[in-house]
Amino acid sequence: MDEVVFDFEWTGQIARFNVTGQFSYDQNQTYTDGIVREEDLLGFDISFFAPDGTLLRTYEDNHLTFPEFNFAYDTNTGEILQDGAFMGEEGFNVGEKTPVGDGTFTGLSFFSRPELNPQGEVPPPHLHIDDWSDEFGFPLGFSTHEDVAFFTRTTQQLLDTGRMGEAYIDDVQDSLDEFGERIQVSFVDDSFIPVFGSLGGDTIEVDGGNQLVFGGAEDDLIDASLTSETGNRIYGQSGDDTLILGTGDRALGGDGDDRFFVLSDGDNLITGGAGMDQFWIATAEIPEEINTITDFTSGEDVIGLAGLGIGFADLSITQQDADTLIALGNDELAKLLGINAGSLSAADFAFAASL
Repeated sequence: MDEVVFDFEWTGQIARFNVTGQFSYDQNQTYTDGIVREEDLLGFDISFFAPDGTLLRTYEDNHLTFPEFNFAYDTNTGEILQDGAFMGEEGFNVGEKTPVGDGTFTGLSFFSRPELNPQGEVPPPHLHIDDWSDEFGFPLGFSTHEDVAFFTRTTQQLLDTGRMGEAYIDDVQDSLDEFGERIQVSFVDDSFIPVFGSLGGDTIEVDGGNQLVFGGAEDDLIDASLTSETGNRIYGQSGDDTLILGTGDRALGGDGDDRFFVLSDGDNLITGGAGMDQFWIATAEIPEEINTITDFTSGEDVIGLAGLGIGFADLSITQQDADTLIALGNDELAKLLGINAGSLSAADFAFAASL
């Protein structure tokens, strides 16, 4: 089987919840009837997260190969239905596109898009969510209740591979620029290996790369610094968690007062989630690559540095477009997304001789 696997994470379009997972397809497989579209779809894995970062449910190896398939999550009962019957106001539906009248649809669709884009390139395969039933309640659509595509890294690629002349034209360019990169999709060599914590406090050592790690319900310690491999996705979930990061990982603390410790490698994407979080961006060593913090909140969260013998006056804090860059001399330590450099003060930082 000539299988292509993507991992995707959707965080940029709406702040109320996060969607992350994988999907894959066989380039040699073609379905002849009862299909989404007569091209290449094998299946995908998808996980649903509540606004506080709590994992609601994960589905593995879903096949969108016939119109009857659908699954929905009922936000009142917590029940997930497989038959696509649930279409009420209290939940959302993701599955094969479902007609809702007037030629519009709701659901999840797959298109491999063999057509060339205006640059003469073959666009990457991508998923679409349509929400004409307003089940997701998107606050921003490319047009009202229009689709969101899991396929692009940049605004320009979105414009290049989208429906040119319809939804992605000049009148929405300002909105696209404002929200920046929505979906980051990358090829991965192996499927994520899921690791789950228990209902109690856990100590989880991440061994290898491309792992999907979920902490338990209480205070967890998750250590991803023991491996030199990259591409891990780490979710602390609820509780006051401690996450020790390696290199090239993405970490979400979730609900609780979480602590993140960056070691020597860096190049991590860190989201604290709800609570008063601590981001220790340098601990005894200067990271080789800059780390990015997506949701720093001044007056609530804190930036920490330990074992360097420095103070606030030694740092360089500068504006870089819409973000703030924190550096020590010529070494870039961290980027705070969406933060005005002038809003930061010594009260937002903590310094320690050691940890």
